[in-house]
Amino acid sequence: MLEKDQDSHKKENAKIMSENVYLLFEINAQRKECHALEQKIRDYNKQIDKLQGGLGDDNLGDADTGLQQELNIQDMQIAELSR
Repeated sequence: MLEKDQDSHKKENAKIMSENVYLLFEINAQRKECHALEQKIRDYNKQIDKLQGGLGDDNLGDADTGLQQELNIQDMQIAELSR
């Protein structure tokens, strides 16, 4: 009886360890994905700043400026997703 319990306990521990390894793998993959997405956000923000810097003070009040910026951002997102 004791030997059966020990064997059952060993199998259960092995299963838990295996699940932990899998979960750690998933966590690390999500961390990598999060880091990559943060880098994309930084890149997009740099591109937005670059686009806004070229507009000049005269155009800041125009409604078309905001639309153009939105179109540029969407174009960047489409290009990124198309890769």
